[in-house]
Amino acid sequence: MANKVYELVTEQIIHQLETAIQQGSPAPWCKPWNCNTVPINHISGKQYNGINLLLLPDCDEYLTWAQLCDLQKHRPELKLKKGSKSHMVVYFSFKESEKDTVTTDGQLEKERVQIPFLRYYRVFSIGDVEGGLQPKRKVSHYEHDPIEEADKVCNDYINREGITLHFADADRAFYNPSCDTVQVPPSTSYSNLAEYYSTLFHELTHSTGHPNRLNRIKSTSFFGNTEYSKEELVAEVGANMIMSALGIENNAAQKNSIAYLQGWLQALKNDMTMIVSACSKAQKAAGYILEHNEERSAKSLSSQISPSGRTGTIV
Repeated sequence: MANKVYELVTEQIIHQLETAIQQGSPAPWCKPWNCNTVPINHISGKQYNGINLLLLPDCDEYLTWAQLCDLQKHRPELKLKKGSKSHMVVYFSFKESEKDTVTTDGQLEKERVQIPFLRYYRVFSIGDVEGGLQPKRKVSHYEHDPIEEADKVCNDYINREGITLHFADADRAFYNPSCDTVQVPPSTSYSNLAEYYSTLFHELTHSTGHPNRLNRIKSTSFFGNTEYSKEELVAEVGANMIMSALGIENNAAQKNSIAYLQGWLQALKNDMTMIVSACSKAQKAAGYILEHNEERSAKSLSSQISPSGRTGTIV
């Protein structure tokens, strides 16, 4: 069942990528996910997150068929419009299992573990409900300058984590985990500031994978292989989440080339779990940078990486 859900999700994202290639539109992860527009459940008010930000077509309010039926008990005039289509929402559930472990004295024993598996349900947009169902969300407005806020978020994060941020005129941006350094061209090298912040937050998202933070980057040996592609997708989605949270529109950077989109299309076809995993990790990374994430790395932030002599960069 879990593998089937991954396939269903990935097929939907692949369809969005194929449409983007045909129409010259942005990749599906280039969406406005700020507090005003993130999709929410109409009844609970909870935000949908992770891969659901890509699965739900509009930043709307949604409800399940059961929730609509409950509303109809008091408001029988509410009904779905003819031809309305439901949308997939996924979540992780857990089942208990056992695995064999060897104790320190060499004894074999059973350990109880919780195994996550992916499930889904269907929701409808309230726009597909007839009878005057009104949105509950109150639209708020930004009370900050997005560029000033972006600088503050960046400075707070690198100061808190002790990351070195280096500006170089070279036409290259990267994160080097072995020395915990981010390098980007200075803002004056970009045609607009949105492109600069998109590049900066892409590399800062990479830095959250450091072993002393969210521990995605186990070593620099993965550069150039499949794990590298997965990390790139995390940084792509994470940067877009941060930009949207800050209210920075980046239309120029969202005009992706056909070759770029085709590359991701092939990568997702090769790994049906890639997009779900990347969106989940990107959400944690964006929250870590914005300081809205409660789930911090299990490792102490004061611990250091042991020098290995190995070098590598994440672009």
